[in-house]
Amino acid sequence: MKPAAKTQLMLMLGCLSFRGRSSMALPVDALFVLVMQDLDDEAAIRTAPHTVFLRHATRAQQWVALRYRLLRETLPFPLFVNTPLYHLQTRYPRLVVVTHMTRSDGTPLWPVPFTSLRYRDTAWFSTLGPPLYIYRVGWSYLGVYPVPSADDTAVLSGLMLPTDLTAMDSRLQIADAWVPHVVAVTAGLMMLGRERRYAEGVARIMKGLGLQTAGPSRETQEVAGVAG
Repeated sequence: MKPAAKTQLMLMLGCLSFRGRSSMALPVDALFVLVMQDLDDEAAIRTAPHTVFLRHATRAQQWVALRYRLLRETLPFPLFVNTPLYHLQTRYPRLVVVTHMTRSDGTPLWPVPFTSLRYRDTAWFSTLGPPLYIYRVGWSYLGVYPVPSADDTAVLSGLMLPTDLTAMDSRLQIADAWVPHVVAVTAGLMMLGRERRYAEGVARIMKGLGLQTAGPSRETQEVAGVAG
């Protein structure tokens, strides 16, 4: 990087350092500066469109939040008589992992594979009673067994997906302590679009997610959305 460009970057970091001490989450424009510093690539600083950066930063924050189970919430979950399946995305669009659920009387509902219920009860989809188990059907549906014989409001706990970052004045939704992980993954995703830095990009992503570094694959590139 040329001295002038590096000086400009350091000045931007200095201006943003005060905001970084704030109790509020880090703004995306500050994240942009940190990622560009991590890339140490003058061409990337000059040519990176904000739309591309926002897409990579969104994905990085989501991966980090899920990998380290950062955004946990406890939510009311109404159960209705004669209703075995519930569409999670309709009620809580950002809920992606259900960790546990309890009925209103405090009884826990244990997670089981829904295929195992067929061996437990041949009429598992219509057997009525107080629910004792929960199961997932794909990513969209949550089921309970037995099928509720009365209305109830259960309590559900799970992991939430951060919302998309849509503007440079948006703010991250995870704590500042996890920003270095988001920086590493975002920088890695940006590197995947550059052939000479592809392997380095994979390594950055794996490091940011606390995973064992593996060799690059076409599948990884396609998941990242940068494959040609």
